[in-house]
Amino acid sequence: MLRILTLLMIVIISSGVNAEETGPSVDQVLDDAKQWIDDTDIVGDFKKALKDSHNIKIDSLNKTLGKMPEIANKSFQKAKIDIQKLLQQGNKVVEAAKSEISGEQKDEPEIFILISMTMPKDVLKTYAVQSAKIQAPLVLRGLVGGKMRKTQQAIVDILGTDPDTSIKASFAIDPTSFSRFEVDRVPAIIVTENTLPVCTKANCPVPEHYAVYGDVSISYALNLVSRESKKMKEKLKPIISKLEGES
Repeated sequence: MLRILTLLMIVIISSGVNAEETGPSVDQVLDDAKQWIDDTDIVGDFKKALKDSHNIKIDSLNKTLGKMPEIANKSFQKAKIDIQKLLQQGNKVVEAAKSEISGEQKDEPEIFILISMTMPKDVLKTYAVQSAKIQAPLVLRGLVGGKMRKTQQAIVDILGTDPDTSIKASFAIDPTSFSRFEVDRVPAIIVTENTLPVCTKANCPVPEHYAVYGDVSISYALNLVSRESKKMKEKLKPIISKLEGES
């Protein structure tokens, strides 16, 4: 079992909030998605792909994710935020699965910003702007109020709807990130030493990582990790440069 690094457990209680999004079961998410997009075929395919996840069929799963239909509702269509964007991390899972099957593991850090929609809106917008610079996902534990439509509207409110001025950040819904890193308060910035291994029902490995809690900037968190670890300092240097606007 990989050793969990606990060097950085920085808690700012005054700015932390509990992660309150509902963590629905797979069937609940799929049932809500079925009502939302009114497409029983894709729900059936996706259920089958999840059911067979112990024997990952990469091409089939990737094909299923790639066929997500566009939203019919005009207001959401304008915002261009749909179920595919909420589940876009599925492609990362597929790539991680490929690496695991081939025995490869990239020696690259990954950054995840675990949040809740109960956090102040201005704080969420700030994290969205920062995360977009380094393509780090903003991770929710589950659906807002247990509903996909409510979750989508909350994301639209953060990112905006204007194609020219909207924030180009990515969101993911992943309860395993909260359980894997034992996160019970947000915001939490997780920095792994290497590429995150895929999490399956049978095995969800916990990589060596750093966790920084509280309402601090991503740049501050990464600089803090760099000061504590010489090994991470070089790995994080180009990422910090992007955040701080250096070439």
